[in-house]
Amino acid sequence: MSLWRMIWQEIAHRKMNFVLGLFSVVVAIGTLAGVVTLLKMDKLRAEESASNLEHTSKTLAETSKSFEETSNKLEFSQKQWEYSRKALEQSAVELEDEMRKITKGLGFNILILSQEEDLQAIKRAGGAPQKTITED
Repeated sequence: MSLWRMIWQEIAHRKMNFVLGLFSVVVAIGTLAGVVTLLKMDKLRAEESASNLEHTSKTLAETSKSFEETSNKLEFSQKQWEYSRKALEQSAVELEDEMRKITKGLGFNILILSQEEDLQAIKRAGGAPQKTITED
């Protein structure tokens, strides 16, 4: 009797045991294949996540650098604006003082005289006019 014939006779004699044994082997191989596939997928996802994390980290670093540069420019602009504002305020104060001096000099020296009034007589009298101007 050959080996293969004995194996077939044993399978025919214990059909249920053979089916259950074969089923358990198929389940074990399927489970092994599934686990290996899941591990490969997990490895790929981990590599992809690491790549995304690296890209996000680089983008964040660039954004942070850009934000820092913008912040420095803004700070410089604020300092320039403050300096310009102070210079403008100082110029406004100086202009106001000059205008005050000019208007004081102009506004209180005006003397309206009639055509008949003698300018030399007014100077001799101390600046007071002798005649009045009519409303016509």
